[in-house]
Amino acid sequence: MKSNYRLIILFPFLFLTVVASAQLEPGWDQEKIMGKRYIVQERFDGSSFLVDDWIEGRVTLLSGNVISDIPIKYDGYHDELLSYNELYYSMILVEKSAIESFEFDYLGEKYYFELRFFDGLFDGDRFFQVYYDGDVDFLCFRQIQLVTCSPYRDATNILKNQKYEPNNRFFLYDDENGYRPVSLKKKSLLRYVSKMQKKDAKQLLRSNNINLKTPESYARALKVFKDSDIEVNL
Repeated sequence: MKSNYRLIILFPFLFLTVVASAQLEPGWDQEKIMGKRYIVQERFDGSSFLVDDWIEGRVTLLSGNVISDIPIKYDGYHDELLSYNELYYSMILVEKSAIESFEFDYLGEKYYFELRFFDGLFDGDRFFQVYYDGDVDFLCFRQIQLVTCSPYRDATNILKNQKYEPNNRFFLYDDENGYRPVSLKKKSLLRYVSKMQKKDAKQLLRSNNINLKTPESYARALKVFKDSDIEVNL
């Protein structure tokens, strides 16, 4: 994880605070996850969650402690991590400032997120999916928005005109220059390659059949460039 300095102050939560126990890795027999009871929001078409199912995941805390096989799901609308407390039969909003990263597998794909400080518009700590971690990182903010849509009636016959919609935002990042928004296009990456190396970079993309139309191919391009000494300068 890239080094970001954050002052972390943990305040006790009154009344709503609960403790979610989890299956622990050997040596962490007293580890707990702290958080608040999650209140279900008004429902709209679509979903505020990246994946609706509860998935057995792995959470790494800033303390260095690791909790495995814990049911989690990511709320992309609120940018929060949730877990399920079987003792209280309730969803838990995990204390965000205590998390370093979380990860899970779903439908054959691996998802890895880190909590990083974002210094752009509405700055603050954000969960970013990390597709590539190197001299220059490739990240995605898996934002889900509530947008206006054509009127419809929900399951309880209430008329609504909003729905949840994914809005993935991609970034290149390095420690010196911070975040640079990018799109899934060749020119979006090649603009950060020098004129002297641009021809070689294009040839590498062709020879490796990298089209940069998916996050995975974008991450692969950065690895190929790194292995071939093609510099990406933000």
